[in-house]
This record gives sequence, structure tokens and C-alpha cells, in this order.
Amino acid sequence: MEALVPGVDPKDTDLSVLRNTLTISGERKRLVEQPGQIIHRSELSFGKFSRTMELPADIDPERITAECRDGVLLITLAKAEHAKPKKIDVKLS
Repeated sequence: MEALVPGVDPKDTDLSVLRNTLTISGERKRLVEQPGQIIHRSELSFGKFSRTMELPADIDPERITAECRDGVLLITLAKAEHAKPKKIDVKLS
């Protein structure tokens, strides 16, 4: 799963999973002008945000990884063992 989070510090981002629901929340800080710098226009809004997505299957919360690179949050999810199909052997009688 990918989420666009341009301008958001990974330290200001939280992920939580409850059953088959993933919530991404965080805060984008307001751009602060540095001495000698003038901001003419900023197309990124600032403030707190939250996104909740329903996942198609139960997820194993112990096997979730998240990595943020170039404003893209990449979340890798693994199905819970009980959500995976199991093969049943058919015996001859």
C-alpha cells in the first residue's frame, strides 16, 4: 500500500491496525520562512490529517513494515495466518 505524504516528517506520522482497518494519521507542519528566503506560494496544506482504509483480509500486525521515501509512505502488510487458505488433503477410503 502506498500513501502520498509530501512534506510530512516520518516522526509526525502514526500507523495503527485494528482487525482489517488501517489508519494513517499525522501532521504536516506549516512552512517557516528562513532568513533571506521568501515563500511566494505553497501548494501543500498544513495541519493534522487522518485516513482510514478497510483492508480486504485480516492482517498480522506483527508483520507490518512502513518506510517513507521522497514523500511516499510504503506500507507492507502480511495476511494473518488464519486468513490464508489452507490445503486439505483428500484421502482414499
